[in-house]
Amino acid sequence: MGNLDIYNRARTVPETAKKQIQAGKLKGFTDINPMWRIKALTEIFGPCGIGWKAVITRQWLETYESTVCAFCDIDLYVKQDGVWSDAIPGTGGSKFVSQTRNGADVSDECFKMAFTDAISVAAKMLGVAADVYWNDDSKREDQTKYSGENDRAGTDTLITADCAKFACYLQSVYGKATAKANLKRLTGHDSTSDVTYDEYWFAMKKIERELSMQREPDLVGEVEIETLKKIVSALGGDPSIDMERIAGVRVEDVPALTKQKCGEIMVNLNRKLDEQEKQRKKQNDA
Repeated sequence: MGNLDIYNRARTVPETAKKQIQAGKLKGFTDINPMWRIKALTEIFGPCGIGWKAVITRQWLETYESTVCAFCDIDLYVKQDGVWSDAIPGTGGSKFVSQTRNGADVSDECFKMAFTDAISVAAKMLGVAADVYWNDDSKREDQTKYSGENDRAGTDTLITADCAKFACYLQSVYGKATAKANLKRLTGHDSTSDVTYDEYWFAMKKIERELSMQREPDLVGEVEIETLKKIVSALGGDPSIDMERIAGVRVEDVPALTKQKCGEIMVNLNRKLDEQEKQRKKQNDA
């Protein structure tokens, strides 16, 4: 099998699976039907769980002012000639709490959407929907939400103009003594002059994630506390009385939670909400 065989089989998205986004900050970009990706992976590798699989490695929430976002890390595995591949990482995100003119809007599908987004990111590494992400003007006018970040991202072009800046950044993050070793770890190259924009953006996102994990943990704010109370209420409890029983933390200890720990609690509570909804549907069907 040639190196580009899988890439070329999955690169083209049929028109029926594409839709132009009509509003918001992504207006004019292309939305790809997520079921098409699943079909493409299944056609090439076989049914999910047999020929390919996506394993969730982390789910968490992050807050910026009054907005809470859900994120999901996955490892995608594919089987080729009876052998499972190494993990292909992907990170996806979606909004959990957003503010509207009528107050907070809470999504009970944020982690499902983040998971779906993560699959698209990981599958892109195999070439799935590559023609859309490539944004080659000589062939098509498609754009995705990634196109606007930097027109050069998503190409095999060397970062000739940014070599020195990238090298200085690595030294500032890791120190002069280990900058070269970390360049090799992140990109596989010994010199920044050999790095492509694809590799550069992948490395920058990985550095950003590593730095975020090293920062002092942020404590929850009013948005997280109120959201946690609302979820407890949705599960049929009184936050002032039932917080420990439902969420596993005493109500007086909630303000001392880190955002990461609060996010883990919210993930578990959302699973309980899903189970509650399933039980309610079963009862209604009965």
